[in-house]
Amino acid sequence: MNPEKIKGFAPMPIRELAFKSITVVSSNDKWVSPERAEFFAKSWNSQLINIGPHGHINADTGFGEWPQGEELLKQLTQ
Repeated sequence: MNPEKIKGFAPMPIRELAFKSITVVSSNDKWVSPERAEFFAKSWNSQLINIGPHGHINADTGFGEWPQGEELLKQLTQ
């Protein structure tokens, strides 16, 4: 992991969020382990969804149109 590449994401807030949230994790993300994602989700009082082995969740790993992501977003607005 290159700390220079993740510099803009620190420090992460470690307190309950004031809004409904979902933390989505991939089981083989090279930047955030499932255990770390679970820590964040618990800290934020966020629902945790593990989508399995999909690498880092972004366009570079093949995510384009993402129906499952759209469904998760709908859950936040209901």
